[in-house]
Amino acid sequence: MTPKEIRGYEETLAKILKEPDANERLNNLTELAKEVGASSTRMWFRTTPEGRLRGPPSNMITETEIVHNIKVALQTATMINMSKSSASMCKIASRNYKIALVAAGAALLSALAAWIAVLIR
Repeated sequence: MTPKEIRGYEETLAKILKEPDANERLNNLTELAKEVGASSTRMWFRTTPEGRLRGPPSNMITETEIVHNIKVALQTATMINMSKSSASMCKIASRNYKIALVAAGAALLSALAAWIAVLIR
């Protein structure tokens, strides 16, 4: 996901949250969660204190939890993008280090040649 796509999803999330109808908002949030790869369901079992199941699993999720999941997914995508750009910067720095070593070697050889030229005269 590119930074431009991430910003687009954040704008879409802001638009969805401004909708007055709660059911429409929840449906749109669920669709957005699917698009960004965030979870839109929750699975947990209702149990008694003894550990027995009380009923079927519940996957009801609140609007707040979906928004949180979407924001975490977008934050993760941002961190992945940052690490990719950091890795490319490390490659550039490594290349520049090698160039600097070659330049330092050339300067050393030039100084050595100048010293030899002075001694020969």
